[in-house]
Amino acid sequence: PFRTKAKTSNEVLSMQGMNIGTLMAWGTGTRPGPLSLEDGEDEYRVALSRLTGEQYELLPLANMEGMTPQQLAALFTIRHVHRTSVNQTKVLGIYYIL
Repeated sequence: PFRTKAKTSNEVLSMQGMNIGTLMAWGTGTRPGPLSLEDGEDEYRVALSRLTGEQYELLPLANMEGMTPQQLAALFTIRHVHRTSVNQTKVLGIYYIL
């Protein structure tokens, strides 16, 4: 339902064979794998920040204390942004996936 018509930076990375699972298994040039899920997400976030255009970002959980593993696995927040530079983004939407 929140699919954009433009090709996103996520799709560009995917066409290059880069996704969180691949980063977790193989790592990067500066961080050899295997990586934890959090490190894989962080490396993917860094790769996205280098590209411009529309992107879908997986936001990390802000307050994880006191949450059960089931609660952690059930909640995702995706931010749809238009990035014009490494430091400049315009939020186009926020989606909560339970």
